[in-house]
Amino acid sequence: MLRRVAGVLHAESDWPQAVESGLAALLSLIAADPVLAHVAFFEAPAAGPPGLDCADAAMDRFISFAQTDLLPEGIEPPPAIVLQAVGGGLWAVIGSELGEGRGSELPTLAPELSAFALAPFGFS
Repeated sequence: MLRRVAGVLHAESDWPQAVESGLAALLSLIAADPVLAHVAFFEAPAAGPPGLDCADAAMDRFISFAQTDLLPEGIEPPPAIVLQAVGGGLWAVIGSELGEGRGSELPTLAPELSAFALAPFGFS
């Protein structure tokens, strides 16, 4: 799943648009597979440390858009703790929406969640 998202990220030449497109792709994939979404957001973390490690690794791969070598020239990455907070915030919002039965609506949140993810880089 994250390979498809990475492909979308790398297909865009405009970095903020690439982040939004990648997030939109991720949200669409999650919305399209409710079973996988439930396992990823609820079952895996409930499995204890190994499940939490898998969930953390998945979010780390998603926020890889902020890797220094992928950032456009002149854009500095925020501190690692800020990136961790962005990843955790995205995870929490997605999980909350799934828990409330609004998984099919996730793709509509891409613009707002992208703005949140890009804010630490100076984009609004």
